[in-house]
Amino acid sequence: MATLTTSSLSVGSHTITASYGGDPNFIFSSGSLIQVVNKSLTNTTLTSSINPSSFGQTVIFTAVVVASGGGSGIPTGIVTFMDSSSTPPMLLGSVPLSNGRAALSTNSLKVGSHTITANYGGDPNFTSSSGSIIQIVNKSQTNTTLTSSINPSSFGQSVSFTAAVAASGGGGGTPTGIVTFMDGSATPPAFLGTAPVSNAGKATFTTISPLSVSSHKITASYSGDANFNPSTASFMQVVNKSPTNTTLTSSLNPNIFGQSISFTALVAASGGGSGTPTGTATFSDGSTILGIVTVNNAGKATFTTTNPLSAGSHTITASYSGDSNFNP
Repeated sequence: MATLTTSSLSVGSHTITASYGGDPNFIFSSGSLIQVVNKSLTNTTLTSSINPSSFGQTVIFTAVVVASGGGSGIPTGIVTFMDSSSTPPMLLGSVPLSNGRAALSTNSLKVGSHTITANYGGDPNFTSSSGSIIQIVNKSQTNTTLTSSINPSSFGQSVSFTAAVAASGGGGGTPTGIVTFMDGSATPPAFLGTAPVSNAGKATFTTISPLSVSSHKITASYSGDANFNPSTASFMQVVNKSPTNTTLTSSLNPNIFGQSISFTALVAASGGGSGTPTGTATFSDGSTILGIVTVNNAGKATFTTTNPLSAGSHTITASYSGDSNFNP
């Protein structure tokens, strides 16, 4: 008896012949048979680099194809990756096997449960097979940051608050939705306004009504959308009293001794502030106080002399007192 073991026969029908060469006592002889070699069965397994994943996160699906059913060798050919949860099933891509492996990367899966299938098409020596997994895609976490166009600001100054909303925790893409801006220093917190998130992931709100003089806890709350979870950011906006500028004019200059004169002080916000100052203006002739007058709704205070100024040159000063929103 003579036995030969081989694994090198190709797929197909083979006529195998055994030829005995004889010896001093026996003559030669031969025998043959038909050996049929079928394609080897295969087994395909599919794994995910991360499961569950977040929306926009890159996931790598790896298919490993091996011989099974007694066959051996390394399969070649193409693996087609499908998302079978959609109707119709969506082609994710096709990748050639390398050393029995094929890997496909994607970040395009929607939020939800996906049946991912890897279909191996076979080759001349190996049959086709497939494997599948359930890939869960959750909403992406987000991170919101909040900035101010100017901080500290002055009373009456227009301030723009910008919330930048970005995917975090491995997710990707640009969030959509609404950001709500609140002033948390009030009790209850005061609603400032809302703004949509732009294609750049930003929402900007510009104050219309002036913030009061104090420290304000400004909060930006992102609402979330179908693919992204909500998030919130806050910071302290400091609002200082507005600087002011006071100008002084005379109704008659020069004048004649004994003539009545009106001095008008115009007080206005400056340095970026706005609004109309209130309070009083004190009129002085050098170190001598002439009178104290209330600033009206137009920001003006007018003092008219009742006692004549002496002949000569007088340094007239108008000093604005300031109020809760405006500096002197």
